Amino acid sequence: MTATGREGQGDHMAGRWYALALLTMTYAMSTVDRSMLAIVAERVKVDIGASDAEIGLLYGTAFAIFYVLFGIPMGKLADAWSRRKLLSTTMVGWSLFTAASGLARNFVQLLGARIGVGVGEAAVTPASHAMLSDFFPGGRRGFALAVYSCGAPLGTGIALLLGAAVMGYWDKLLAQGETPLGLASWQAAMIAAGIPGLLLAILVARMPQPPLSEQRKTSSDVGALAVVGREVASIIPIVSLFMLLRSHPRPGAALMRNQLLLAGLLAAGILLAMLTGDRLQWIILGTGLYATLTWAQIEASQDDRFARLFLQRGLLLFALLGFGCFAFGALSFHSWWISFFARFHPDAGNIGPLLGILFMVFGVVGMLFGGFLGDRWKRRSRYGYLYTCLLSGSLSVPFIALALYAPSTPLALVLVSIAILALTMWLPPAAALMQEQVGADMRGLSAGLYMLVSNFLGNGVGPYSVGRISDATGDLRFALALCCCAGFALGIVLLALALSANRARADSVVAQAS
Repeated sequence: MTATGREGQGDHMAGRWYALALLTMTYAMSTVDRSMLAIVAERVKVDIGASDAEIGLLYGTAFAIFYVLFGIPMGKLADAWSRRKLLSTTMVGWSLFTAASGLARNFVQLLGARIGVGVGEAAVTPASHAMLSDFFPGGRRGFALAVYSCGAPLGTGIALLLGAAVMGYWDKLLAQGETPLGLASWQAAMIAAGIPGLLLAILVARMPQPPLSEQRKTSSDVGALAVVGREVASIIPIVSLFMLLRSHPRPGAALMRNQLLLAGLLAAGILLAMLTGDRLQWIILGTGLYATLTWAQIEASQDDRFARLFLQRGLLLFALLGFGCFAFGALSFHSWWISFFARFHPDAGNIGPLLGILFMVFGVVGMLFGGFLGDRWKRRSRYGYLYTCLLSGSLSVPFIALALYAPSTPLALVLVSIAILALTMWLPPAAALMQEQVGADMRGLSAGLYMLVSNFLGNGVGPYSVGRISDATGDLRFALALCCCAGFALGIVLLALALSANRARADSVVAQAS
């Protein structure tokens, strides 16, 4: 190799590690902005008079439905436009909406701000996963995605430390009779969470691109707007129905399936609204689900690769659903564990900073270990990533249950630390599995679908379910145990079905070849 070649390779190596660090920080800041509401939830409940179910709707459903719906056009845009432009632009948007959450005075205003955060953050996973897959080859992709996934526990820990520091400082000022800017302490924490993202967006806009040999053709800014406009139209219910009829080779059959789907969702939504009394929750969730499934119909009619990969192959279909159930369990835990300690371990005092450190340390260890184990297992077995996810789920169930019912605060903290490690292990191998199953031109879409299913079941249903069961039973601990353990248990079953379906398919291929 010539000196020039070695220098170019060295620049590429340095550039990709810098890009990995920057993308990890981007993910961490997105986690800070989405997580801060869970940290200030007890203060918000008092100030705006919200129930546990309404907090679950704000934290989960309002954010998640728009996050996953706009993940569809953002995934397509990540494949068609400059990914760093996409990330930096949307980062400015979600940071401003996070700060706007701190100016909210009632439930409706906070709901609107949370929707804005969800739309902005929808670009993070598709663009980042696609860029990292371009920078890192298959043998190192699991590790790179593991490092990137560390942004989640880092962000949660930073949010806990930042929230505790800002609210503590603000409470002292309020105790002295001062009312800075007329804001409550939780509002100050939300504004503080939004500011760093505005600064980080400048670095993201100037980050290195993957080598030219690995890049795909990108559209101009005007072409990118056309792409996102078409994809946004495909998730607007009435518009998407006309698009389906125009694009489908058998419009009559497509319309019948679509209307049967709509009728089923309406019936389920009305029943659930009557049972729970939470009409807004089921209107938002039902509308989002209908829009998503109509989009899937359109996509399947236009691209046979989509149908072949995501609708007909047992591995990806069951794996997507299994990861969604894991997300349900993990995000049920994530959204309520601060409130759990405040209610069931009040002797711990201001435990927020300690919980932040625990989540950063054990979450990062879990992510890195999951990525390392997944890559090692993958070298020995084609199902290595799936095996790692199954191990993670199997460890999460008992340790979450033990942590929730621990008789003392110190023991609860030890068990929570192990539970955090276990329930974060599955994220890197899950992301790697979704990337390795598709070609380079579908990586953004694959990441978008993974994000869609995980967040529909995770953020969209998990936090609300815990809140609703807690309101109904008066027992947050029982609600957490039920939702967390049921989510991981069902996910294990679905991943086992994914493994079985793929083995059956492989056996069929071998039999046909012989």
